[in-house]
Amino acid sequence: MEEPPLTYTQGTFGEACRQLYHITQEESYMRMAEDVIKYTTTSNRCLSNGILRSEGTSMDQSIFKAVFVPYAVNLSLDDKALESVRTHLKTFLENNAKVLKDHLDIKKYPAMYCDYYWGDMFSGGIASMGAQASGASLMEGVARMMQDGE
Repeated sequence: MEEPPLTYTQGTFGEACRQLYHITQEESYMRMAEDVIKYTTTSNRCLSNGILRSEGTSMDQSIFKAVFVPYAVNLSLDDKALESVRTHLKTFLENNAKVLKDHLDIKKYPAMYCDYYWGDMFSGGIASMGAQASGASLMEGVARMMQDGE
């Protein structure tokens, strides 16, 4: 078991469970998907100040959230998931996107880049492409949720 849990692992396991539910129709798989994805969005082991934490500054670590977010979005849009989980995920992801947006300044360098932790403004150095991919994944995922709600 990884310590602390990594969003990459949590997301891929949760999505695998969600897919297994759709293949087998066994409710236990959907409940497991809900549990693992929701845990990632509620545990202080995965969060910092209520949003997804930095998982490190290496390219590998900084891209983990880019993997988690689409799978969390998939669950939030899955009408077979519990409504309470779907609502929680939508609110959680929208809040993360708001925090990220509030910590970007597209008119200023280097503040135009995503930080490893979305609650901080990038202050310089080398901008991680993994962190940028994670931020882009979040914004795209929230846009997909919003489009689905229309």
